Amino acid sequence: MEITDEYSLPTMNLGRISLEEMKTLKTSAIDIKNIKDFIDPIDGTFEYKGQKVLLYIKEQRYHRFEGEIKYKYHLCYCETLDWMDSSGRFARYVVTQRTDGLFLVDIVNRLSGRYLKEDQLYKMNVCKNCLKSLIVHYPSEKLFKGFNHFNISDFIEKYNTRHHKKPPHSPHSQPKNKYPDNWDEISVRLREAAGYKCAQCYEDYSDKKSLLHVHHKDGYKWNIDPQNLVVLCLFCHSQEPGHEKLENGFNRYSINRL
Repeated sequence: MEITDEYSLPTMNLGRISLEEMKTLKTSAIDIKNIKDFIDPIDGTFEYKGQKVLLYIKEQRYHRFEGEIKYKYHLCYCETLDWMDSSGRFARYVVTQRTDGLFLVDIVNRLSGRYLKEDQLYKMNVCKNCLKSLIVHYPSEKLFKGFNHFNISDFIEKYNTRHHKKPPHSPHSQPKNKYPDNWDEISVRLREAAGYKCAQCYEDYSDKKSLLHVHHKDGYKWNIDPQNLVVLCLFCHSQEPGHEKLENGFNRYSINRL
């Protein structure tokens, strides 16, 4: 099956992504080095330069006694990917926005490592653990309630528009540095996604959640771009520029860092 060059641009601000990259995402795939650099901290889904994407292994290891290829494509950082990471079995992943259910893959002999087929389109199924993970974040979303409900086009179209957009002000023109109205909800989701662990010291704050904060890297409270937010404990937060006043907080709670 030939890969079509036809693609349509989304009705959103493309931001950092180029038209050539958009075309590649729509028709084939883009290599990435570390999948953890592309995880949306809100729900664990994958983003490539502001675009919601699907993730999969391009090199499909195959042996003739195993039948058809069995790899799945992923919507988010799920139990399967976490297990592969912890067991040191991460492979070479790519991202795509193809919505026809076909994925560009290389078929490699599992025993010899020889390429049997290259750049061929194959149908793949969605990862069950991804659906299980996302239904926790979006319990009323019918898309994530099983194979029979999931549709790639609907997923890309709907969740590609859920990005947090920066207000139309520059840092110099923004009149008031205020949190958005839904900041409490965003903060809770980020800390839950982090497993209530600090991103710097890795301390677990499940039993003392009030001592775990969400830090804005650029200092602007209205900038809720996922790349601008990081979960930090009270102590680590106090070490960030401009947050020295938080030292009184961890002294008051007697947080031992010696």
